[in-house]
Amino acid sequence: MRCITYNKISDISSIMVDEVHERSRSIDMMLNLIAENIDKHPGLRIIICSAMMDVNPLKRLFPNLAFVDLATLATRPRKLVVIHEEEDSAFCVFTVDDCGRNDEQGISIDEKKFHSKVAEKVLMVLRDNRTKDNILVFVPSKVFFRMGCAVLAKVVVQKNLVGVRRMLLEKIKTDGIDNFEIDLLYSGSCYSSQPQNVRRVILSTNVAESSVTLDNIGVVIDTGLVNRFCHNFNTGVDTLKPCIASVSEIEQRAGRAGREANITGFVHRMFTEATE
Repeated sequence: MRCITYNKISDISSIMVDEVHERSRSIDMMLNLIAENIDKHPGLRIIICSAMMDVNPLKRLFPNLAFVDLATLATRPRKLVVIHEEEDSAFCVFTVDDCGRNDEQGISIDEKKFHSKVAEKVLMVLRDNRTKDNILVFVPSKVFFRMGCAVLAKVVVQKNLVGVRRMLLEKIKTDGIDNFEIDLLYSGSCYSSQPQNVRRVILSTNVAESSVTLDNIGVVIDTGLVNRFCHNFNTGVDTLKPCIASVSEIEQRAGRAGREANITGFVHRMFTEATE
């Protein structure tokens, strides 16, 4: 971006932009910057890569460029079951009214109720016999990890599903539920190999949307929230606040489920379909 801005790309023949469908701020900024300066560099080639890209918006962004399809890979059919919550559901994290308040100040959530809802949803999915694959749970930030794990363990105990309290990352033995362990995934963390005969419940920030590929994910539980920097105009300070994820982020999360052959993916969205 600096090279384009300061006109220092005379030695660059091609610019490659990957994962364009993610529509992150940096990618959108890069594409717009290229579009504004492409006429100054007629010999420059732009290579755009995406697993699920709609070409039409790009053609509108670059109306004077000739598009050449370099490679199109056939993908196997994938069955994905998407389940939304009803507005009066005990698992619903936010409603249509909350979307109207999803401004630069984020939205307010009751953390205690939020963790309880996520824990109950995880246990419900663990009891679902349609899949025994790993479960990926998207939460706003790693701040939610410790309390979320603690609430999950507490709910398991309260429902007489386990006889002994265990700490984080240890297996939890339950009645009616196969052995599982809780793993945490965030930027900078190390994802270890999976023990045999142990199902994983992976609590993750949005790092698992695209930055890493996880094996054997059969279920995605999407809280629909993501942490963003919000600017307080009264104090002039930027703070991280939970906000409602964008449609592209929600779709990206859903794509984590059922990526492997012969696995039906289940996506549990903890919000109503009307909020999308």
